[in-house]
Amino acid sequence: MLVFGHQWIPSSKFIRVATKSDIEATTPLDIVLLDSLEDSHELALYLKEQHISYALDIKTIHEAIVAHNLGATYVICNPSNALEIQAIAQEYLWTMRVLVLINDEAEIESWAKKGIDGVVFHSAIL
Repeated sequence: MLVFGHQWIPSSKFIRVATKSDIEATTPLDIVLLDSLEDSHELALYLKEQHISYALDIKTIHEAIVAHNLGATYVICNPSNALEIQAIAQEYLWTMRVLVLINDEAEIESWAKKGIDGVVFHSAIL
């Protein structure tokens, strides 16, 4: 299980971007984070073409499928549909990882038992 933002575990930060110049300002250690696909699908395609790892905030299964096909490395899901998206990811053997945004360390164990790929603390998103 992947854990981003835990105080004891060194990890990359997710950096929200809205433009190509924002992407250029990130470092190789950062994970580019795009908002909704509707607003950032062109940037997602650009990142795929440039072979740059990135994450997407998603709300639906449809968005997860599109994100996978646009080469996203990670999707950050709503807790309400994360398990459905994880099941689809496993069924189709996606390399894209399904993450859930968490607030409390106690949530790590809960999501691990449910088989989710990883969790992200709010502190890991800039």
